[in-house]
Amino acid sequence: MMLHLRGADEDSCSRVPTQDSITLLDGLGVSIRAPIYLHCFLGGPTQIKLWIDTRRPVYFGVIGRVRSMLDTQQEGVRAIPQDRILVETDSPYLPCGVGRPMTPKHIGKVYQLVATLRGESAEHLAEAVTRNFCTFFAKQLGQKR
Repeated sequence: MMLHLRGADEDSCSRVPTQDSITLLDGLGVSIRAPIYLHCFLGGPTQIKLWIDTRRPVYFGVIGRVRSMLDTQQEGVRAIPQDRILVETDSPYLPCGVGRPMTPKHIGKVYQLVATLRGESAEHLAEAVTRNFCTFFAKQLGQKR
């Protein structure tokens, strides 16, 4: 399942869209084992904790616009657990200083920007994202990983 919560509230670091989404998933009876991909995640550490505390397999998609994020959003990128982070271009939207339109060919630049913010190498981040991607889709397909 993919959720796109960007713009759900004027303050993307608010608890409201996160808590409302969690309540909705619970109310709809969505399995706690259903993997969730939070596309273009722009929340902070508070939102990450709320999602992790659900004990659901939640993955956070990070875009390359990390330099223009609010401090709280940058703290959020750094707070995402290594086994829950994914990286995306959000093509063609949200360029990261490489011009318009953003395309998948810019993913290397996105990895560099996100890795720098997190204080790790792009290679280390890519290894983690590859594992997470395979785990997420294995769960989507009902396979063990």
